[in-house]
Amino acid sequence: MKGRIYDPTLGRFLQADPFVQAPKNSQNYNRYSYVLNNPMSYTDPSGYFFSKLWEKIKPIIGVIVVAALYAYCQACATYFASSWYGAATAGAIAGGVNAGFNGGNILTGALRGAFAAAAFYGVGEAFSGMDVSMGTSGYYSKVLMHGITGGVMNVLSGGKFGHGFAAAGVTQALAPAIGKIDKGSRFSAGRVAAAAVIGGTASSLSGGKFANGEVTGAFSRLFNDEVHHQSVANRVADEVSKKGRFASKGEADWI
Repeated sequence: MKGRIYDPTLGRFLQADPFVQAPKNSQNYNRYSYVLNNPMSYTDPSGYFFSKLWEKIKPIIGVIVVAALYAYCQACATYFASSWYGAATAGAIAGGVNAGFNGGNILTGALRGAFAAAAFYGVGEAFSGMDVSMGTSGYYSKVLMHGITGGVMNVLSGGKFGHGFAAAGVTQALAPAIGKIDKGSRFSAGRVAAAAVIGGTASSLSGGKFANGEVTGAFSRLFNDEVHHQSVANRVADEVSKKGRFASKGEADWI
């Protein structure tokens, strides 16, 4: 299994698991047990968990860093959502960190990330105020523009246009469904994660790499829909502050 040594007769690993994956589950403290003593429901092909998880996370580690800044640094979130160059700054951080952790050139990664983030932000701005609800011409136009942007982004990363088009286009096509996750929140890492999975899956189904589609889908969501959620929230907060009154229920959803 190229992991820990397992004895199928005993139904036990012969080496201890170095990770406690779920501290609240007492079964995790038996370091030699196989799949929580429940082999009818689970399998463990390698004997490890986090090594596999890291392989899935590593391609989008830069996006995770930027998402953390959005979630925990209000000043950063406000700046990233303020303009195309704010989004480009966030994209440069994401791209540079991604390149650093995945063996690429950090400067090249930062430039690609900045370009992609600014492009997705620009698409969002172009459709700001338009009716982009499912079935409208605005909806289909926005899906198309996302697809084109994703395709160009994938080409710049050494991939094929069609794979990037599928990743970003499908992600945007499912934006109404993704938007139901943590509905009403200014920013949601869950929505970005869902977009990453959808983008990766669309890329794989079109013959591309899951990791490339994962990055494209995450960028598509983070630097378009999520940035504009934050931008609207900031504008509403400013208006409420200027008027010197309490927010209405609708405004309070953003604040």
